[in-house]
Amino acid sequence: MHTLAGCERIVVVGRTGSGKTTLARELAAALRVPHVELDSLIFGPQFSTAPLALLRERTSAAIAGDRWVTDGNRQAVRDLVWPRADPDCRPAANPGRAVSSADRIGRGKDRGAPGGIRARVSNLPGSDRGPR
Repeated sequence: MHTLAGCERIVVVGRTGSGKTTLARELAAALRVPHVELDSLIFGPQFSTAPLALLRERTSAAIAGDRWVTDGNRQAVRDLVWPRADPDCRPAANPGRAVSSADRIGRGKDRGAPGGIRARVSNLPGSDRGPR
């Protein structure tokens, strides 16, 4: 059985539109930890992008805590985020071959249906939220 016990810092990766943010938001809520959305750190008004130094500064500050769930595939900050994640709660060393939880959940009939993801997150061992 898979469990989230011992996972304090979790990284969710996946392709564009695979449900990373939805899954990360739900995991964070279920575990009562902050959710760090990397896209919100890079994009500004009208989809302008933050300079690299500012992105790295924002990311470092956002993951400075002991507990969080983050989502995104930003290569520019991977060296900051992945080493801080708990070993059992981070992507494989080769991101090209990694299959994320968001990808696996997104492949079923409920692809793009947040209700399907919520139901699965609420039933994960280590989550204190029951099914809705």
